[in-house]
Amino acid sequence: MMLPAASIDPLRAVLVLTARGGLTIPAAMRRSLALDPGGRLLAESTPDGVLLRPATHVPFDPLDPRQARAMFAADLRAAEAFLRKRRKRSMR
Repeated sequence: MMLPAASIDPLRAVLVLTARGGLTIPAAMRRSLALDPGGRLLAESTPDGVLLRPATHVPFDPLDPRQARAMFAADLRAAEAFLRKRRKRSMR
């Protein structure tokens, strides 16, 4: 009789990517890693594949125009004003 991989090692599983890009992490793995419903994961591309880890801190560089524009996508003028103000402060 073959046991499912998760019953042997709760920290190892094969995940299936849905058509909408979703992944389901098995309950045993979520419990072992203390992942709560609604929690955020940071996905990072590595030479070995994709690394998923809890997003306890997502680096944000307020002087990076790409990140600021993404943050203020709904109001590009606010992003430009934000960047101008930050640049002035950094030049002091």
